[in-house]
Amino acid sequence: MRNKIKFFLIFLTLIIFSKPMAFSLNLEVTGSLGSLAIDTGRLSNLSSTDETFSPQFLPFGQIHLWNSDDRIGFNTGVLIDPILRNRLYGNFTAEFENIFIETGVFINLLGSNTLLLNPGVTANLIFRIPGIIFAEAGASSTLAYFYSESEGSHAQYSGNVSLGFWVPYVICSFNMSLQNFTIRETEHFMITDELERIYFRADVFTKNVPYTINVDFGYQSYRRSYINRSVSGSDIITETETDELRSLFAGIEGRFNLNYTTTLIIGLEVPLHSWSTEPAINPPRESLFFKATLGAVFRFL
Repeated sequence: MRNKIKFFLIFLTLIIFSKPMAFSLNLEVTGSLGSLAIDTGRLSNLSSTDETFSPQFLPFGQIHLWNSDDRIGFNTGVLIDPILRNRLYGNFTAEFENIFIETGVFINLLGSNTLLLNPGVTANLIFRIPGIIFAEAGASSTLAYFYSESEGSHAQYSGNVSLGFWVPYVICSFNMSLQNFTIRETEHFMITDELERIYFRADVFTKNVPYTINVDFGYQSYRRSYINRSVSGSDIITETETDELRSLFAGIEGRFNLNYTTTLIIGLEVPLHSWSTEPAINPPRESLFFKATLGAVFRFL
């Protein structure tokens, strides 16, 4: 594990100092408050106690640093996410005429009390014909195998695909994403958190106007599964109980250029309609599920 950590730190150092510091840097800092989650300390499904989904308020966010002047670049940062937990990452990027490639490594931080650091890899590929169409596919996964019998072992993975096109003053795209975090609480008991989203996005921009607006509309499924394994004679029996909350959601995010060096980010996402799958009980209509984001981008010459 120590060798893996050293490799990651050396990797980040090479990224930052591999070329002269003549390029400009961008630093994005965002903080969010959301309520769509289940208590991560919970060890049984909601229906077993006649409970339903209720807002669980929690903060999360991201610090993201990247360069923007060269076709060969880097990005690095820290991500705090309700599903993926904590991630420290660093990536190389390469941009060609119609292709953008991103690949790198990350470390899942403090995933459990017994496995504090869990390294992984990530890759992303974008093909685009500027002004016409683009397609994107990306994935990331920890290297540790979460079916290890060791208590506290865990894994996370994510993936996304997008297909988009340009129309006057709007970039339209159809997107699908998946996030998964699985932890083995005991030798015979695992918990999985998973978020699946399918949505349409419109990025609205206008020449000579110092702001852009992103509008999302789509469907999402948030699932938390409790997986018990037992032995009966010569057979291994696996029982899975799942709480699932489905939603139709809408979101809006604005990016406002205060000056050449600073951009303000404000965003809000809310479910238009939410419902649980059996045996979980539908949440009350007055339940307040949302995600609010506030942040800024700083540019350094």
